[in-house]
Amino acid sequence: YYIHNGYLWIIIKTGFIGFIFLLWFYATFLIQIMKNWNNIIDKELKAILFSFFLGGIASLLSVFVNPMFTQWFSVDILMLVIGLTQAILIINKEEHKIQCNC
Repeated sequence: YYIHNGYLWIIIKTGFIGFIFLLWFYATFLIQIMKNWNNIIDKELKAILFSFFLGGIASLLSVFVNPMFTQWFSVDILMLVIGLTQAILIINKEEHKIQCNC
């Protein structure tokens, strides 16, 4: 007894403004990965970010049939992935400062 389209569900629950803010937040996450992709020094962290990027794109597509942005267990995983992405970018920035003695 729920709408399977997650985007439509968010528009109904939060309105169009809430939907725009959600897309803005999620697009910022994906754009940060794309911007910093070439700057990642560690190959393992680069592979992790690549998997997060592919998973983020797949999530955007799967929300059409599964309302994962409104399910508590999916939102927890998405926020963990976004937080880990930020941590990887910060760690990489610190490693870059150490290597170039800036």
